[in-house]
Amino acid sequence: MRDWNYLFASVRGKGHIEENISCQDYCSVFPHTGYTICVVSDGAGSCENSHIGSEKVTQFANIHFSGLVEEKKWNKGKKKITLEEWQQVSQKTLKAVRDDLEKISIQGYDFKSLSCTLIVVIQIKNKLLVTHIGDGRAGYCNSNDEWAAMLTPYKGRYSNETVFITSDIWEDETSLNKYIKSVIVEEKIKAFCLLTDGCENASFECYKLDEVTQIPEDINKPFKDFFHENVNLHIPNLIKSQKSQEELNQIWESFLTDGNDTLKNESDDKTMILAVKVPQLES
Repeated sequence: MRDWNYLFASVRGKGHIEENISCQDYCSVFPHTGYTICVVSDGAGSCENSHIGSEKVTQFANIHFSGLVEEKKWNKGKKKITLEEWQQVSQKTLKAVRDDLEKISIQGYDFKSLSCTLIVVIQIKNKLLVTHIGDGRAGYCNSNDEWAAMLTPYKGRYSNETVFITSDIWEDETSLNKYIKSVIVEEKIKAFCLLTDGCENASFECYKLDEVTQIPEDINKPFKDFFHENVNLHIPNLIKSQKSQEELNQIWESFLTDGNDTLKNESDDKTMILAVKVPQLES
């Protein structure tokens, strides 16, 4: 999309490097005519083939959600998209992604060993269609430089507990509405992000202890200080220096690896897509 630029990468966390474990995250940005699809997936740490699962669902998500956009002609901009419709069709589309993942079990993989989370953002003109299964974070910056979250990560009762696309949640509408949340952002935006939970401590205000109940509450607010210079200075300068997409991703990979102490010391794998609007210079 005109004026929009995307930096995206997945890197191993410190713990996975020390234990010689493959990166279990995966992400990609898929440009289409009139819209862009951004996908982030976090493989379950306890599942031996989750790195395969995260890569496959990223690819399947692009296939099925692009098919949805084309079928509905949303990229033509002639039809209003209601939240009710988006919630319903996103659930059906995520089920199609899940079913495709199950099909690769015939290649010798146990289905549950492919467990992973999924965040999908479809960017259509001045609209963001957001849906997700599991944890991770996503946020956006409006034209006033104000950041806000655009999903609430699903956290279970216990530490590090969440839901995956392979989980048994597909039987009834009540379960789907509990575990799958979809959002539409309709606001003038200058940037947005999707990330796995390996990046959340560096880039989001997450948990704060309630003074009365002494129970941690999730603030779920992007750190403006983390994003501000990247969005308003560093990335525009990279774009104006005409870096290729590969060069941008390599720079972003280095930043996620050791851009600050929190990222450098993070044990979990780290994935982030950062989309920034940088107006093109007139030639």
